[in-house]
Amino acid sequence: MDLIKKILNWVTKLLSIAILGIVLFIVGAHLIEGLAPVKFLLSTKEIELSVAMVVLFLGTLVGLKWRLLGGLLTIVGYISFACYEESIMLGMLFNLFLITGVFNLTLYWWSKK
Repeated sequence: MDLIKKILNWVTKLLSIAILGIVLFIVGAHLIEGLAPVKFLLSTKEIELSVAMVVLFLGTLVGLKWRLLGGLLTIVGYISFACYEESIMLGMLFNLFLITGVFNLTLYWWSKK
């Protein structure tokens, strides 16, 4: 069981770092091209999606240090984004967010046993 915990811990950390790197790369590419991701006049839906993405991003970042808080924020952000987005298939990147949130909660639960 100890080996499984260690493997899950490293998989979660590596996935989190990879996801954060991809998101930062995408935001950086938009900023370099002059396509700023935040406009001055956003619709209500765009604001809601942006808040959900920020919660998702922060949850993944916080999950590297605090498993419970990071896992909960990530799952809440994922559910919020899924509720506001019309398409059921959110894509592989968003599913990886959910996986890291579930892994963080699992590791927290295992550490308390």
